[in-house]
Amino acid sequence: MAPVYFIGILVALGVAALLLWKGGAGVGKLVDEAIKKGDPEPILTAAAKASPAKRSFLFQQAIAMLWEGWHRPMAVQVLKEFAKDHSNEKICQFWLKQAQEVEPLAVQKELGPDFLKAHYRPEVAACCGKTSS
Repeated sequence: MAPVYFIGILVALGVAALLLWKGGAGVGKLVDEAIKKGDPEPILTAAAKASPAKRSFLFQQAIAMLWEGWHRPMAVQVLKEFAKDHSNEKICQFWLKQAQEVEPLAVQKELGPDFLKAHYRPEVAACCGKTSS
Protein backbone atom coordinates (compact mmCIF):
# COMPACT_ATOMS: atom_id res chain seq x y z
CA MET A 1 0.00 0.00 0.00
CA ALA A 2 2.94 2.33 0.62
CA PRO A 3 3.79 2.57 -3.12
CA VAL A 4 0.27 3.91 -3.79
CA TYR A 5 0.82 6.74 -1.32
CA PHE A 6 4.26 7.40 -2.77
CA ILE A 7 2.78 7.61 -6.26
CA GLY A 8 0.07 9.96 -4.94
CA ILE A 9 2.70 12.25 -3.45
CA LEU A 10 4.66 12.22 -6.70
CA VAL A 11 1.50 13.02 -8.65
CA ALA A 12 0.70 15.92 -6.33
CA LEU A 13 4.23 17.31 -6.61
CA GLY A 14 4.17 16.86 -10.37
CA VAL A 15 0.86 18.67 -10.68
CA ALA A 16 2.09 21.51 -8.47
CA ALA A 17 5.27 21.87 -10.53
CA LEU A 18 3.33 21.72 -13.78
CA LEU A 19 0.90 24.36 -12.59
CA LEU A 20 3.73 26.69 -11.65
CA TRP A 21 5.55 26.02 -14.91
CA LYS A 22 2.52 26.33 -17.21
CA GLY A 23 0.76 29.08 -15.27
CA GLY A 24 -2.24 27.10 -14.10
CA ALA A 25 -3.56 29.93 -11.95
CA GLY A 26 -6.54 30.29 -14.30
CA VAL A 27 -7.52 26.67 -13.79
CA GLY A 28 -6.95 27.07 -10.07
CA LYS A 29 -9.47 29.90 -10.00
CA LEU A 30 -11.98 27.79 -11.93
CA VAL A 31 -11.49 24.89 -9.53
CA ASP A 32 -11.86 27.18 -6.51
CA GLU A 33 -15.06 28.61 -7.97
CA ALA A 34 -16.43 25.13 -8.69
CA ILE A 35 -15.66 23.99 -5.14
CA LYS A 36 -17.28 27.10 -3.69
CA LYS A 37 -20.43 26.52 -5.81
CA GLY A 38 -20.40 22.77 -5.26
CA ASP A 39 -20.81 22.43 -9.01
CA PRO A 40 -18.22 21.78 -11.76
CA GLU A 41 -19.99 24.20 -14.12
CA PRO A 42 -17.20 26.86 -14.15
CA ILE A 43 -14.67 24.23 -15.23
CA LEU A 44 -16.99 22.70 -17.82
CA THR A 45 -17.94 26.09 -19.27
CA ALA A 46 -14.30 27.10 -19.65
CA ALA A 47 -13.44 23.73 -21.20
CA ALA A 48 -16.25 24.06 -23.73
CA LYS A 49 -14.78 27.39 -24.90
CA ALA A 50 -11.18 26.10 -25.17
CA SER A 51 -9.50 24.61 -28.23
CA PRO A 52 -9.24 20.78 -28.16
CA ALA A 53 -5.58 20.77 -27.05
CA LYS A 54 -6.15 23.39 -24.36
CA ARG A 55 -9.38 21.67 -23.33
CA SER A 56 -7.54 18.42 -22.67
CA PHE A 57 -4.92 20.17 -20.57
CA LEU A 58 -7.57 22.16 -18.67
CA PHE A 59 -9.42 18.94 -17.84
CA GLN A 60 -6.19 17.26 -16.76
CA GLN A 61 -5.28 20.11 -14.43
CA ALA A 62 -8.77 20.46 -12.98
CA ILE A 63 -9.16 16.74 -12.32
CA ALA A 64 -5.75 16.55 -10.65
CA MET A 65 -6.46 19.60 -8.48
CA LEU A 66 -9.87 18.32 -7.44
CA TRP A 67 -8.50 14.83 -6.80
CA GLU A 68 -5.57 16.00 -4.69
CA GLY A 69 -7.84 18.43 -2.83
CA TRP A 70 -10.15 15.53 -1.84
CA HIS A 71 -13.03 16.78 -4.01
CA ARG A 72 -13.13 13.43 -5.73
CA PRO A 73 -16.85 13.15 -6.54
CA MET A 74 -16.54 16.45 -8.41
CA ALA A 75 -13.33 15.21 -10.04
CA VAL A 76 -15.32 12.22 -11.33
CA GLN A 77 -17.97 14.59 -12.72
CA VAL A 78 -15.28 16.51 -14.60
CA LEU A 79 -13.67 13.24 -15.66
CA LYS A 80 -16.94 12.22 -17.29
CA GLU A 81 -16.84 15.28 -19.54
CA PHE A 82 -13.13 14.76 -20.21
CA ALA A 83 -13.73 11.17 -21.29
CA LYS A 84 -16.54 12.08 -23.68
CA ASP A 85 -14.10 13.69 -26.14
CA HIS A 86 -10.69 12.56 -24.91
CA SER A 87 -11.01 8.87 -23.98
CA ASN A 88 -8.37 8.07 -26.60
CA GLU A 89 -5.75 9.84 -24.44
CA LYS A 90 -3.76 7.68 -22.04
CA ILE A 91 -4.09 10.25 -19.26
CA CYS A 92 -7.86 9.95 -19.49
CA GLN A 93 -7.56 6.18 -19.21
CA PHE A 94 -5.30 6.65 -16.17
CA TRP A 95 -7.94 8.78 -14.45
CA LEU A 96 -10.77 6.40 -15.35
CA LYS A 97 -8.78 3.53 -13.81
CA GLN A 98 -7.78 5.59 -10.77
CA ALA A 99 -11.35 6.71 -10.14
CA GLN A 100 -12.69 3.16 -10.34
CA GLU A 101 -10.06 1.89 -7.93
CA VAL A 102 -10.27 4.70 -5.37
CA GLU A 103 -13.82 6.07 -5.70
CA PRO A 104 -15.98 3.18 -6.95
CA LEU A 105 -19.21 4.60 -5.51
CA ALA A 106 -18.73 7.97 -7.20
CA VAL A 107 -17.90 6.20 -10.47
CA GLN A 108 -20.96 3.97 -10.19
CA LYS A 109 -23.18 6.98 -9.46
CA GLU A 110 -21.74 9.36 -12.05
CA LEU A 111 -20.45 7.17 -14.87
CA GLY A 112 -22.19 3.83 -14.74
CA PRO A 113 -21.44 0.64 -16.68
CA ASP A 114 -22.68 1.85 -20.08
CA PHE A 115 -20.46 4.93 -19.98
CA LEU A 116 -17.45 2.86 -18.92
CA LYS A 117 -18.13 0.32 -21.64
CA ALA A 118 -18.10 3.11 -24.21
CA HIS A 119 -15.07 5.04 -22.92
CA TYR A 120 -12.87 2.89 -20.67
CA ARG A 121 -10.09 0.79 -22.21
CA PRO A 122 -8.68 -1.44 -19.42
CA GLU A 123 -5.91 -2.74 -21.68
CA VAL A 124 -4.68 0.84 -22.22
CA ALA A 125 -5.22 1.90 -18.62
CA ALA A 126 -3.19 -1.09 -17.37
CA CYS A 127 -0.02 0.38 -18.86
CA CYS A 128 -0.71 4.02 -18.07
CA GLY A 129 0.86 6.31 -15.58
CA LYS A 130 0.03 9.93 -15.02
CA THR A 131 2.86 11.03 -17.28
CA SER A 132 1.71 8.90 -20.23
CA SER A 133 0.30 10.78 -23.20
